[in-house]
Amino acid sequence: MKIYEFQLNTRHSELDSSLHINNANYLRYLEEARVAMMNEQNFPIYAVHEANVEMILYKYVCNFKQQVRYPEKLTVRSKQIQTKKVRGVLRQEIFREDGSLCFEADAYWAYFAKSKSQVNKTLEFTQKFGQNEYTDIPLIKSENDSKVNDNLPHHKLQIEVRPYEIDSFQHVNNAVYANYFEIGRWDFRRKLFSDINFFKNLNLIFVLYKSTVQFARPSFVFEELFIKTWLIELTPLRIIYWQEIQDKDGTIRATSRSEGCAVNNKGFPTKLSPEIILASKSMLVFK
Repeated sequence: MKIYEFQLNTRHSELDSSLHINNANYLRYLEEARVAMMNEQNFPIYAVHEANVEMILYKYVCNFKQQVRYPEKLTVRSKQIQTKKVRGVLRQEIFREDGSLCFEADAYWAYFAKSKSQVNKTLEFTQKFGQNEYTDIPLIKSENDSKVNDNLPHHKLQIEVRPYEIDSFQHVNNAVYANYFEIGRWDFRRKLFSDINFFKNLNLIFVLYKSTVQFARPSFVFEELFIKTWLIELTPLRIIYWQEIQDKDGTIRATSRSEGCAVNNKGFPTKLSPEIILASKSMLVFK
């Protein structure tokens, strides 16, 4: 059984306003590690394009263990833990130079043949990518979908897909959806607290510690999309959002269940004030 390792250095441009690596960049790290893994298995990404086959990431279940900053040297370790015909699950972990685990995710993947003539090629790719399974490793627990609808309190934000968000498969890259969801959460909070410095003045930073993202359909350049955000749980130490990205016809492109909390400027979890909870309760779905 084989573990594939990929090393990288964090970049200054990957920091966010909280001065740690933005959560969407973790998914970019995982993608680079998968591409390197494919190269090591002697089927580079261009071979997938030439075969008229598409590799799809249709679900991420992520645990954020530690905040990562700049500069740091990281190692991504990838190992196959499940393979079923043309799909499987890849466990990917990111470690600091001192060996501590700062992030882990299960990446659910599938190969899709664009025509019947490519079915054999699809099976061939699966056999390569699905080799050397660690079948004794349990999957990261994934919560069920939330039962929400447009009649419940929620926030809606319109965006447009930009050309630089497209990858080599000519649709929105999976890591970009993490940015979309984050934009939706921040705009949700801005509508509740119009002062942009409200949380900064309290020395509060919002961080995720778990996220489940599911990709339903691809999105393409210049499409008009809507990010919908529901607040489904709120306690002094935990905030849970359900989010959907929809097109103008209401078709879901991706969903996200995000669990987070507030931390102080030293990175320690801190309770939300009664004022923040009271102001947020008007948008709470399940009271």
